[in-house]
Amino acid sequence: MKYIPNIKEWGRLHHKPWMDILRIAFGFGLLLKGLYFIYNSEYAIHWLQSGLIFRETAGAFSLILAFLHIFLGLLILLGALTRFASVVLVPVLIIGVAFANSSLTNPLEILFTVMALSLCVFFFIQGSGNFSLYAYMSNSKTSPENMTTGPDGNVGAK
Repeated sequence: MKYIPNIKEWGRLHHKPWMDILRIAFGFGLLLKGLYFIYNSEYAIHWLQSGLIFRETAGAFSLILAFLHIFLGLLILLGALTRFASVVLVPVLIIGVAFANSSLTNPLEILFTVMALSLCVFFFIQGSGNFSLYAYMSNSKTSPENMTTGPDGNVGAK
């Protein structure tokens, strides 16, 4: 069980500024894809009905799919809970790869899905980075100007 702290530490030590730009672009792309699913809900429903599993519930699954893309894309864009969002997106994108192989989609759909899947694995290892909401919140809690000594002598946040 020591793998997760080791992954976090490795990601913190090896994070470059261009990775923050990649994370923001990836989150923005997921957000746009979710909005695309909402505005073209007929396409999403038809896409889901092409599979054998989701025929009767394709409408509900298209809304869930759009919500997941928007919400998790926003989390990745802001850099809040990036590892959690990446882990949740992996099964969604694996199903997307399976559906993208159908004859209804263009070749760029499978390319986008495979790239998104690999970026999820990448950001699970790397984490949010320095330019993120997570880094801002963790630095604001522990910075010396936000610390004070209480009447009992204990140091705490203001």
